[in-house]
Amino acid sequence: MTGGIWDYHHNRLCFFNYFDHLSGNGTVSYKSVFDHLLTKDDLIGNDIVFLTRTKTNNVSDILRWCNELSIPTVYMIDDNWFSVADDWPDQYASMFGKHSDYYNNFIRGIEGADCVLTYNKHLAHDLSLHAKKIVMLKNSVELEFFEDMPRPNNERYVIGYSGSPRYMSAPFEALGQIGRNRHDVDILISGTILPEQEERLRDCNLIRKPHMSYSRYASEIRKTGVDLLLAPLDDSRTSASKCPNKYLEITALGAVGIYSNVDPYTWYIHNDINGVLVDDSDSASQWYAAMTSLLDKKRLAELHAAARADVYENYTVPKVATDFLNMVRSVIAEGKAKC
Repeated sequence: MTGGIWDYHHNRLCFFNYFDHLSGNGTVSYKSVFDHLLTKDDLIGNDIVFLTRTKTNNVSDILRWCNELSIPTVYMIDDNWFSVADDWPDQYASMFGKHSDYYNNFIRGIEGADCVLTYNKHLAHDLSLHAKKIVMLKNSVELEFFEDMPRPNNERYVIGYSGSPRYMSAPFEALGQIGRNRHDVDILISGTILPEQEERLRDCNLIRKPHMSYSRYASEIRKTGVDLLLAPLDDSRTSASKCPNKYLEITALGAVGIYSNVDPYTWYIHNDINGVLVDDSDSASQWYAAMTSLLDKKRLAELHAAARADVYENYTVPKVATDFLNMVRSVIAEGKAKC
């Protein structure tokens, strides 16, 4: 396993959960090394090498070493780096513009790897112009990892947002409104939001959680007893190419999600059954109405039960591990056939 210093959460969700699940029966052993530190000696004796979102100058060397050692390679990508510079130029044009080092190293990675692993049909389509072979898997979550932490019984409502920055104001304006208008509501913010979004939460009873490790995140956010989490996305190609991890993790936290009515959420969320969809992500009034419609503990319990049943049946690590292992075995077998 090799990737960048900020890719741990991606590795945990896409690889380490499966490796830990499978290692108990002797199927898998693994090691991980940062991609910018990896040497050819680190690769000796491995059956397969995964490159997670690798965008360093070392990517060409890694692929060449693997080829020399006859080790098959899989490049994993779960964000659309083809479109992000165009969709959000202020934030990403310098990093992923067509002439940037990151972008060109990414292209070298997906073109040079034996297989590209991804999770979204829009992203798979964009990758198809470059990759030799594409494998799509379901995303998954380790429910027990979250549910080992009991949720408190709380008569108040905890509503919020958890994650990386979203470049829209309406959901946070609505959070501020409900936090000020309802004295039985606490506002939870975990991770990173923009300063102007934080300003919209003034005078709310705010629960602030910083960016933290995945293991701490699972326990710390569950301990808040969070009831509702917002999952806003714009209608860009980059957003449509994302994974449904928000749905899986919101459910594992014991909460109900309110989601933008755009891909990929439209593939997983059945409105008013396992979550709520907001048609206009730029409408604070729609986010506000969705939140107020769910300020009922019985209704929340019904929606969460439906979401958890769906996640448990289709998207837990044990359910998806077989497909993951079959992919690993297939890539290794194809690599051996070339030797």
